[in-house]
Amino acid sequence: MTQLKVLYKQSLKILGYMSTKKLFVKQHLGLGDNIVHNGMVRKISEDYPEYDIYVPAKSHNIDNIKFMYRDNHKIKVVETNNDNDMNRYILTNGFDKIISSYLIGQKTFDYSKDFDDAFYLMSGYNPKIKHEYFHIERDIDEENRVYQELILDNNIGDYIFIHEKKDENILIDRNRINSDLPIIYADKKYKTFSLLKVIENAK
Repeated sequence: MTQLKVLYKQSLKILGYMSTKKLFVKQHLGLGDNIVHNGMVRKISEDYPEYDIYVPAKSHNIDNIKFMYRDNHKIKVVETNNDNDMNRYILTNGFDKIISSYLIGQKTFDYSKDFDDAFYLMSGYNPKIKHEYFHIERDIDEENRVYQELILDNNIGDYIFIHEKKDENILIDRNRINSDLPIIYADKKYKTFSLLKVIENAK
């Protein structure tokens, strides 16, 4: 669709001549899944200018996902804490269109072979848009504040950054870390995208 057509449809919507349709992206619900879908969701938003795009996220991830899409008012992040919640939300909210990258129950695409590309292939999108359309509008002031608090205020030079799930006993084998550098952990009190500068500067 040309840019002129997109602007025309957006103008009609603003003037009240078009009602907004609703499109749901049915996907897996992990934070990593949401980040991997960033490019796809943005491409969908571009391809369907007359639709609001609804994206599911678990309650403990919802602030991060809203932050990730905050530059696009058409992308709506909704709380669905498990697959049953997501299916119930779809059934009760009258969506005009559903695009699914949900791999469970199908045998065409194999995540163990295609990895993240499987989500895009399942949805009918070229996996290259995962990178071409990926975008996060970073909050540099917040990143600097967190970096100051975690690194500079503690007089830390070089360091290692680790993300583990201690509450689920998903831990990194320390024998695989060949370094005596201090370790900075992904503390839950910080939003994921507030830690970007800390992650970028880790060794």
